[in-house]
Amino acid sequence: MSYLVEGGSSKILKRTKLMLHNEPEMAHQLLSKIATVTADYLNMQIAAGVNAVQIFDSWAQALAWDDYKEFSHRYIAEIISKLNRKDIPVISFCKGSSVFAPLMAEANPDVISIDWNVDLLDIKKRLPACIAVQGNLDPHILYADKKVIKERIYRLFDRMKGENGFILTWSTHYARYPVIDIEEAGHEPSVNPLAAANLDAKVLMGMIQRLAPGYRIVFNLYALEGYSHKEIAEIVGITEGASKSQLSRARTILKEQIAKMEGKSYGYAG
Repeated sequence: MSYLVEGGSSKILKRTKLMLHNEPEMAHQLLSKIATVTADYLNMQIAAGVNAVQIFDSWAQALAWDDYKEFSHRYIAEIISKLNRKDIPVISFCKGSSVFAPLMAEANPDVISIDWNVDLLDIKKRLPACIAVQGNLDPHILYADKKVIKERIYRLFDRMKGENGFILTWSTHYARYPVIDIEEAGHEPSVNPLAAANLDAKVLMGMIQRLAPGYRIVFNLYALEGYSHKEIAEIVGITEGASKSQLSRARTILKEQIAKMEGKSYGYAG
């Protein structure tokens, strides 16, 4: 709703909050329409054959508990109740889920995606046993050294060992944390592996961004497997000045690698 009211993105959501507080009836009318359209859209996705759906509230953390309950949770519960969800897992996420998770569970999702601000096992123990948890690596960790990334992943695995209903992933907005930090281009190899590979970071990053998000994720997974950025670029067929046919080949190869990764314990479902 906030994007409709604000006319775009906003850090303080002033107009949205004024509507919630001063014109709650109008807010409810708008949210009701959004909930109906969203449920219809997700049911179309289910009918088209998706394997899972996720409902994402981008700005829940901006709300007080009572406001979240009235203006967000109420409509997420309505959306979930209208889904043709037989054999289709429903994942619920909101920014601030470490606070709102117990209330989110009341909407009856199959999975609650948890942000990185809380101990995941503690949250899991506070939720009904039938609800799985997804999370909760800090996405900024992708900027760290490879050994640090691995250590954090293994730490989370150890923490959740023996728990049923656990999906390992980083928390929200992975697409905002690119594999390659363009601002670091040209720095010493210890900061930017691409410099050592003699590849143009801006060109390579631009080509990666032209691929679908899932393919960029695979680029990260390869890094965790021990491949260098240069090796990954060669694996997926991305080179400086790549043509459309080369990019098409890269997509094909990535699809094949995604299929091979299905049996690995990354816990990513997307």
